[in-house]
Amino acid sequence: MNGLAAIFPRRLLAANLYFTLIVYAIFVVVVMGVAVAIGVFGDLETSVWERAVQAARWYVLVIGITVVRLYLPVYVAHGRTRREFAGQAAVFMLLFAPAVSALTALGYLLEGLVYRLGGWPHQIADRHLFGGPGQVPLVLAEYWAQYLVWVSAGALLGAAFYRLSTGGVLLIPVAAVPVILVHSATDLIQVLPIIGRLPTPDLPGTTGTTGMAITAAIGGCALVFALTWAFIRDMPIRNLG
Repeated sequence: MNGLAAIFPRRLLAANLYFTLIVYAIFVVVVMGVAVAIGVFGDLETSVWERAVQAARWYVLVIGITVVRLYLPVYVAHGRTRREFAGQAAVFMLLFAPAVSALTALGYLLEGLVYRLGGWPHQIADRHLFGGPGQVPLVLAEYWAQYLVWVSAGALLGAAFYRLSTGGVLLIPVAAVPVILVHSATDLIQVLPIIGRLPTPDLPGTTGTTGMAITAAIGGCALVFALTWAFIRDMPIRNLG
């Protein structure tokens, strides 16, 4: 139990999930309001949430950056080792990504209720792992894979810019690789057409593309975690103020 308590990121989860729920509630109200306005004054034929939720990727990226840039100095200042922080940060990201993907799936369901009340067709416009907003397991799988690589990429960039200052820009292409791979396997097939021709693992309950997305997310996340640890394992703590 003590070992589990040492790596469970209670404070990281409490702070970031609380803030995320506040942002989410405001975001849902705004997006649903926009959808209703379009439906009343124009033609509403596809999901507004589908477009709006793209902003969530950037949100989780920023969360990943702040986890390292803001919390690492605090942890070290309070006597925690960098290894302990790295373990908690990794567990946090593994839990934060599915939490945000669940909120995303819930947003589609809430939007479906609004569209049903207004008599508007609830359809998606772009290519996804899911064929409709109501396919919750596939919605969860797609956004989990995306958010996992975005938040881990944010952690890598946070560590790189903290340690290298402006030199951290050199790590942007590295952080982008798993993001591109996952999006190529989900909603941006045209980015890397070769992805569609690669062999995919036989994962129970998934399509080939879903399996590729899951594999890319896990592999990319592991690589980014390793690179992030290489930056922070002996990183000097300085006053950023």
